[in-house]
Amino acid sequence: MERRCFDTGRDRTAGRDAPFTGRTEEVRRLRAALLEGPGLTVVRGESGAGVSRLVEEALLAPEFAAWT
Repeated sequence: MERRCFDTGRDRTAGRDAPFTGRTEEVRRLRAALLEGPGLTVVRGESGAGVSRLVEEALLAPEFAAWT
């Protein structure tokens, strides 16, 4: 099984109510990894770094509508 890993960085602490900005490349890479097919994709970051928000935003694309 292929393993993919993304580090969200340490200084990104926007809350859920804040606009989601400055993460275009991370969202693009995560979507591409998820579309590659079966495998393990790891998104890691410190508490408050926006890991959950990054995944949520990536899954908003129409191609992932059936995933949620």
